[in-house]
Amino acid sequence: MSTDRRRRRPEQLRRRATPGLLVALGAAYVALSLAVWQLADPTETSAPWWPAAGLTLGVLCRVRRADWPAVLAVVFAADVAADLIQGAAFVTSLGWATANTVEPLLGALAMGRVFRDQTPNIESPTNVLRFFGVAALAGTPVAALIGGTTSALTYDLDLVETWRLWYIGDVIGILLVAPAVLYAPQIRAAFDARFATMLAVTAAVALLVFRAPEDWGLGQPYLVTPTLVLAALWFGAPGAVMSAMATALLANVASAQGYGPFALGDGDTGALGDLQVFVAVQMLTTFLVVGLRAQLLTARAQAERLSEEQLRDPLTGTGSRIRIEDELAAATSQPAVGGTPPSSAVLFLDLDAFKPVNDRYGHAVGDEVLCTVASRLEEAVRDTDTVGRVGGDEFVVVCRDITPAELDRLAVRLTEAIAEPMQIDGHDIAVGASIGTSWATGAEVTPSDLLRSADVDMYRRKLGRRN
Repeated sequence: MSTDRRRRRPEQLRRRATPGLLVALGAAYVALSLAVWQLADPTETSAPWWPAAGLTLGVLCRVRRADWPAVLAVVFAADVAADLIQGAAFVTSLGWATANTVEPLLGALAMGRVFRDQTPNIESPTNVLRFFGVAALAGTPVAALIGGTTSALTYDLDLVETWRLWYIGDVIGILLVAPAVLYAPQIRAAFDARFATMLAVTAAVALLVFRAPEDWGLGQPYLVTPTLVLAALWFGAPGAVMSAMATALLANVASAQGYGPFALGDGDTGALGDLQVFVAVQMLTTFLVVGLRAQLLTARAQAERLSEEQLRDPLTGTGSRIRIEDELAAATSQPAVGGTPPSSAVLFLDLDAFKPVNDRYGHAVGDEVLCTVASRLEEAVRDTDTVGRVGGDEFVVVCRDITPAELDRLAVRLTEAIAEPMQIDGHDIAVGASIGTSWATGAEVTPSDLLRSADVDMYRRKLGRRN
């Protein structure tokens, strides 16, 4: 039963395809389709990229599978409507709509399998390659075959060339728009004045490059690459997704108007293919930067977490031996103030009568005793003191800037706190503590010397009581 719940959890996290969402999807699909018709005439050549493919795939990846039929029905109807508005024949519209419905369905199924029903992301280089692989291999070849054949037969176009341009255009449309849908919440959260400035700078560079009055050479279009990389490094996936989309949009609009290195003439499939390759390379580069950035941030977070775990005793939650050694090093290296080094001290505590507790009640109860003692020590010390567990039932308190009188009072508080009876697992348990001290008055005392001296003093006091 628990396994079934784990399988259902990603599906349960997806949103429902409400009537409002379906209406918005249909309207957006029609608007995008009509916009593409203004950039490319399908009677002569395919569109540079097909954003509606990414829109549909992104929506399918974010809604429940039970709602997929409704989403696909809206997409099919919207595609037919947009084509008819532009004057396409009804049969041709049906062929294109079929291609644009089959494609996101196959793509969403593949995304679910590759990303194990989790929301697809580009948060690692591996995930970037998975995303690109699904976009290139899942539904686009089939859709290009259906749609390209429809266009070729209807308008007497070269089938192979039409298939190639349709295929690349749909791949780019998925790679550009689907991430924007998938990262919509993060994009909204990240959008502020700095984010808007980044988009404005990206758009300005893209306009400069693609509306240039003359050709600056083969490297001209790649002048936009640094801005895309910076956006990815600074804002992560939201910055990469939006900057890549803005660049691709401006590049396509300028090229369709006859500007820039990819200026499109009538039926100029060569320039169109170059434009498509350029956009694909920019996206792959930018998304790989996002993946590497996310991987580095994850590795740094893991290192910080590991470091934090090393500084904390896993049983009691107090400081570990490493934390105590760090505090001792800091205590013995404090600079002198007014010619007098600050006084720091160490209290070394060893529990009395702890072994009989373990022998009589078991180690589980013994562990609870240690946790209770640690909690009492934390409550009794000053805010500036550090408590740590350095052995089985041995604790250390590092006290900075403390006077002998304060240290004596602290030792009494700790002894009394530990001696208080405790109720654990229905047992009345009482333990005591032997406490040794040592002092550090500057760098002439090493941390190991300081700890060893306090340990020796603790054993001397323990033996003194026994005698």
